[in-house]
Amino acid sequence: MLLAKTKEEKKHFRLGVSGKMILNIAIPIAIILIILAIIITSMVVNTIRALQNKDIESQMDAVSSQVTQYFDPFFVSGQFISDRPSVRQIMAQMEQSPATYRFEMSPLYQQVLRDLQYADTVGGETVQGVWLAGVKNNQFIQSNGYVTDASFDITGRIWYQLLKQNPGENIMTPAYTELSTGNLVVTVAIPYNNAAGEMIGVVGLDLSLDTLKEYFSQIKIGENGYITLYDSSQNIIYHPDSTNLMKNLKDIPYSDNIKQPLENNRSSEVIKYQRDGKTYYGGTCFIERYYWTVLACMTGSEYMRQITMIFVILAIGFLLCIVITSLICLFRTRALVRPLRLIGQVAQKFAEGNLSSDIERQTNDEIGDLEEVFAHTQASLKRIISDIAYVLGEISNKNLTAQTSALYRGDFVQIQQSLHGITDAMKETMSQVRTAAGQVDAGANQVASGAQALAQGSTEQASSVQELSASASEISQKISYTAEQAEHANEQSKFAGEKLGMCTDKMHDLVSAMGEIKQTSDTIRGIIKTIDDIAFQTNILALNAAVEAARAGAAGKGFAVVADEVRNLAGKSAEASKKTQELILNSIEAVNKGSLLASDTASVLEEASAYAEQFITAVMEISQNATKEAEAIAQITQGLNQVSSVVHTNSATAEESAAASEELSGQAAMMQSLISAFRIDETPSVEPIAKPASEMGFTSDYDLKY
Repeated sequence: MLLAKTKEEKKHFRLGVSGKMILNIAIPIAIILIILAIIITSMVVNTIRALQNKDIESQMDAVSSQVTQYFDPFFVSGQFISDRPSVRQIMAQMEQSPATYRFEMSPLYQQVLRDLQYADTVGGETVQGVWLAGVKNNQFIQSNGYVTDASFDITGRIWYQLLKQNPGENIMTPAYTELSTGNLVVTVAIPYNNAAGEMIGVVGLDLSLDTLKEYFSQIKIGENGYITLYDSSQNIIYHPDSTNLMKNLKDIPYSDNIKQPLENNRSSEVIKYQRDGKTYYGGTCFIERYYWTVLACMTGSEYMRQITMIFVILAIGFLLCIVITSLICLFRTRALVRPLRLIGQVAQKFAEGNLSSDIERQTNDEIGDLEEVFAHTQASLKRIISDIAYVLGEISNKNLTAQTSALYRGDFVQIQQSLHGITDAMKETMSQVRTAAGQVDAGANQVASGAQALAQGSTEQASSVQELSASASEISQKISYTAEQAEHANEQSKFAGEKLGMCTDKMHDLVSAMGEIKQTSDTIRGIIKTIDDIAFQTNILALNAAVEAARAGAAGKGFAVVADEVRNLAGKSAEASKKTQELILNSIEAVNKGSLLASDTASVLEEASAYAEQFITAVMEISQNATKEAEAIAQITQGLNQVSSVVHTNSATAEESAAASEELSGQAAMMQSLISAFRIDETPSVEPIAKPASEMGFTSDYDLKY
């Protein structure tokens, strides 16, 4: 009861083939899609990050180039003024008498002033003033005509200190606030050196940074990103928010990962950093010529906006792919399982002994081949079983002339041979019994004649009794021979039973062969797994090719299309290999069901063996009866001897002998009538020669296999 309950529970909760196919196909595909989604998302995110970082870095390089382009013309203007003849001459005059020389007293003063004013005019609004300073006489001339007195100290100016620190180089000062105008300015200083390389004068241009704001405000990093310029003193000289101007780096709450490259005046890649508790993405670019540093940044929300959007799009896309793939697997699985269910129903009827159900080929694939195999198997079993039933039925009707008419092939040939052996053995035995019965009948008649002769006369009775005794001995020998023949028939029947047992063993071998077919199917499934692995590697290569094509931009579009087709082909190959694997598993299940059918056929053969045993029992009874008859004849012989000894004393013995003879004759006649009921063909059975498969209507390869 417990075992039956367990089987019922398993049957109730079992997972069907369609469910298994969906689980075995949809789940791996879902896992693959999820892995691909993770890989592709990671690659896309990294690509977007790289593109954004590249955009930020390109903007930094652009700002660096623009800063150089912005200030280089002013260096050129300063150098132009420094090279003017009037400036050279006035510097030479000042060097000759530095203590008492005054620029405004020189005849070259006006020319120098016009040169300074020209440079001022050419520089536009950016130039706040152009000046000339004499290091030897400590005097300063501006383009507006202002000339300092002797109290003016050049050495205290920052541009002077920077020129001393960098002899022979043109310099630009850190930003500072002009006291007269309140504007944020920088100074471009061009040293004038004598033949000995000694600095005797300086040409300078005071440049307003207000126009710098207008110049760099057009630069955008993304939508809301911006740049920040730090001068050589690490003060902010440009920022979209003017409240940040002239703030020093040390006073700004940057995280250490971005503050270090700013403090060390070096360029960095785009990194994630913090300011005022907010997240930014940016990098630095150091302008070595001016000792300025550019910081290009983008807010964290804007930086991650595209990544988040791409992530959501990819997630939705892959979820849709999983859903669509699951639906396709569901519909395709139902279509594939439908013919398998029909085959299962037919196989169930086979197991119940019903071979009348028809099965037709519905598909042109392995399942169709399986349907065709089932159809041919059904037809062959019906023919063989019908033929066996016919022969056994005729034997039960005492007709031993029936012969098999169906074509027996393979292991079924042994069944045919066994049936022929049974009929031949029974025919031979019955023929011998019929002959013996005739002989018994003849002997009984002789005994009756002798008894009558004994009744006629006591004189003749003695001789007749002698003859009767001899005849009885002969009858005893015949009946013994009949008993031996019956025993031989019994042995032949046993041999036929052994042949039927061999047929059952061969059917068991058939079940084993079908197990080997299952093992071969497992090997095929391994090969299909190898094809699936190849499809997977092809898909990975196609994906890599698509990434490389994306990197190549417009030039890789064609290659990207090819990569997509290769990836699609790999996906289809993987799907086809998965479906084929499931079909092989279903074929294995069908083979198992065929094994059960073969076992049922073995049971039928065992039933036939049982009928043969019944026949053996009948032959044994005949043998036993013949033995009893031999014993009876022996008793008659003994009685005749007694009659011979008392023939002269008791004539009634002759009458009893006549009655016994008549009874023996009746028994012999009855045996003769029983044996005559069996129809016997004296010609031996002829085993039919197996015809070629083409002559039997089997045309497919599966006819030859199965």
